[in-house]
Amino acid sequence: MIYRDMTPWQVGRKRHELEEELGALEEEVSRRSASDRHVMRSEDQQWGSRSARGLKLHEGEGSCVLVGPEFGFNVHNFYVFIAQMAPGTQQGAYHKHGEAIKYYLGGKGVEIIGDNRYEVKAGDVGFVPADTWHGTQNPGTEPLRYLAVCPSIVGVPTVVQPVWMTAEGARDLGGSPKAEGHAQYREFTPWELGRRRHELLTEMSLVEEEINQRRTQDRHVVRSEEMTWDERTTTGLKRVPGSRSRRIVAAQLGFNIRNFELFQAEIAPRTQRGAYHMHGEAVKYYLSGQGIEVIGNKQYEVKAGDTVFIPANVWHGTQNPGDEPLSYLAVLSTAPFTMVPSLWRTREDVKE
Repeated sequence: MIYRDMTPWQVGRKRHELEEELGALEEEVSRRSASDRHVMRSEDQQWGSRSARGLKLHEGEGSCVLVGPEFGFNVHNFYVFIAQMAPGTQQGAYHKHGEAIKYYLGGKGVEIIGDNRYEVKAGDVGFVPADTWHGTQNPGTEPLRYLAVCPSIVGVPTVVQPVWMTAEGARDLGGSPKAEGHAQYREFTPWELGRRRHELLTEMSLVEEEINQRRTQDRHVVRSEEMTWDERTTTGLKRVPGSRSRRIVAAQLGFNIRNFELFQAEIAPRTQRGAYHMHGEAVKYYLSGQGIEVIGNKQYEVKAGDTVFIPANVWHGTQNPGDEPLSYLAVLSTAPFTMVPSLWRTREDVKE
């Protein structure tokens, strides 16, 4: 490491210089994220020949950030980008950072995760645990393209507490649902409230114990043919007939993941639900169809290839007024419970 030969004074000065520059950078990022952008259109995507860390990519490769604070999104917990690998590229396991999810959009390839190798194809999903050496290979003749989500790598992540709430569970004031909690608790005596809190915390600890046990399976890949649909939402609410969803990557499914979950949803044609729930930060990437996203008091027409970011604790929902199903991938932040540090490293950064 270049800093090991520095005197204490030199190290201190370098740290101060870096803090000053990082402070200026964070000030600019905060200024941009204040624009509170919600949508990245497929036609507005800007592809580059370098990775998110500035590394030069091979000929025929490219990457494109879909959601990040420097693009005007008020996002704190993760980055979302698309990457494309050229045919015949053999990179192997070459870097590590925080947790990451990859959804393969096209082509075939090989994922190297730690000491494991997995053949992957369009429709499969890969999960990389935090601080694990990994990389992607494309030994085939067609480009390999994937959607990736990883924890924020700019500054210290700001954790925003998510509150799950449906419109049915909140009071409508002036046309906008407002979270007021569960009204039945207001009539509880202090003793009753304390007892119920103890009961809930006890049950939550048992659930968390079971989830932690399932994490030890340390799954890395889920095949498209293994994914199963549910007629209910991820929170257990029954969907409109013809709509469905499925969790793909989550701790309870055997993945050692702590910062977010991945699921897919299909919204039936001619479904008009409007803004009906809120939770932590989320990103939606539309796989097929057309529809309308309601985010707060704004509406956006969306289509396949578009990306939407939903800030934490903002009322939102999806409408499908058309004649075809609307399908999207969704990433939901769960960061408030456990934040795993995100440290980007390459093989060149460390001594073998």
